[in-house]
Amino acid sequence: MAQKETSSKSRRWLGLSGAAVLVANLVLTGTTIAFQQEGEVNHALGIEGGDASYGGTEFSADGTLSDPSYEKYIEAAYQFCEQEEEEGSVLLYNRNNALPLSESERNVTVFGRGSIDPVFRSTAGGSSTNPDYQKTPVDALQDAGFNVNQTVLDAYASAEAPKERSVSSVGEYDPALFTGSVTDSFASYGDVAFVTLSRFATEGNDLAMVNDKGKRMLELDDNEKAIFQQIKDSGKFKKTVVLLNSVFAMEMDWLDEYNVDAVLWVGNPGFYGMPGAIRVVTGEVNPSGHTTATFAANSLSAPSAENFGLHAYNYGSKTPRAAGDSFVSYNEGIYVGYRYFETFAKDCVLYPFGYGLTYTTFAYDNYKISLKDNRLLEISLDVKNTGSTASDEVVQIYSSAPASRSR
Repeated sequence: MAQKETSSKSRRWLGLSGAAVLVANLVLTGTTIAFQQEGEVNHALGIEGGDASYGGTEFSADGTLSDPSYEKYIEAAYQFCEQEEEEGSVLLYNRNNALPLSESERNVTVFGRGSIDPVFRSTAGGSSTNPDYQKTPVDALQDAGFNVNQTVLDAYASAEAPKERSVSSVGEYDPALFTGSVTDSFASYGDVAFVTLSRFATEGNDLAMVNDKGKRMLELDDNEKAIFQQIKDSGKFKKTVVLLNSVFAMEMDWLDEYNVDAVLWVGNPGFYGMPGAIRVVTGEVNPSGHTTATFAANSLSAPSAENFGLHAYNYGSKTPRAAGDSFVSYNEGIYVGYRYFETFAKDCVLYPFGYGLTYTTFAYDNYKISLKDNRLLEISLDVKNTGSTASDEVVQIYSSAPASRSR
């Protein structure tokens, strides 16, 4: 009997413990949500008067968002996304100080599907947006006062739809759209040729390392090569500027071949962020972003490329699940990105981790390092902008653990 009572008590305690953990999690989650939605909760409880304030906007007495407050939300979204692009875009290449553009360089031609149909974001989570509020590179250029070649825009609009853009397809337009009448328009809009290159992937759908034709997805597609060749052969453009609309570190060993003057990595700018990147192009904002990945001459040169992607898992007699039926084996261990290239393949690196150009110069001085509490390193220094352009600077400090010593 004593053993049965003890067993019964143990089960009761286990049940109570589980319930306590559940209640604690619910309280923690509820508290977090309450703080995040503080304004709306206060409004529902009648706190802070008849109108509640949340995120700088006001709800009316019946709990609806007023038209002026809705406009504030939209404006706040624009400002946030634009600031991200202003501070996060990375200037990778700038031959002969091609950027920033002068105020006289405003007659431009855009090329590439990404110029009119960019990859705003991945399709993982989040909501869609009203197309009326989206900002493509063309929209951002026009808003900034550029005269964009309408003949080319019309050619894209009337051209046959390209192949669907996917993790294994660039989906670029057929270069046949550049007819004689289209190329004749280049002369009047020859200050700058803007080329936007895009790549797409999303949650649960990794970018393919090679497509069905055996070409690397991060090298130039044949239709993209045709764009650059068209620009080069025309001889009508004073400058060629590339916008990299991709979260991936693309192969960039073709810049000299096509006389490219500048490359700005804009990533996935979100629906509203592109105007921020164009402010970098015009010099209204100084570039201060730095690479978070290593740009290699060959995207397949890293060992992680051997394992990256969607690999089907054989469940045998089990029916494949709708999700989770692929796997990745991280056989490369720690040798990912710069850990591999800086150790074994420095010659493959075009732009290293932490790289980024600017329109100004900085001087570092008064560098100090000290050990605190025998375990923490404190580092301080002075940074001075020695150029004539206002700018932020990202201070990067690299260190390595000392080699182990045998005793």
